[in-house]
Amino acid sequence: MHRLLDYWRDEFDWRAQERRLNRLPQFTATRSGWRPGSPRNSSVGPTTTAISKGSCRSTGC
Repeated sequence: MHRLLDYWRDEFDWRAQERRLNRLPQFTATRSGWRPGSPRNSSVGPTTTAISKGSCRSTGC
């Protein structure tokens, strides 16, 4: 397990994987007029989307 953790920490090139993924066609889906991952404000810069195992029914959001 230590070797795997060392690899992820020291050797894995996440930016190379991002470039590879960004070459693929990208699609968005809309559900009930809401598009997951779409920013709710007009700020400039990256947005963070939280992904969780729970649902709004269980968490009360």
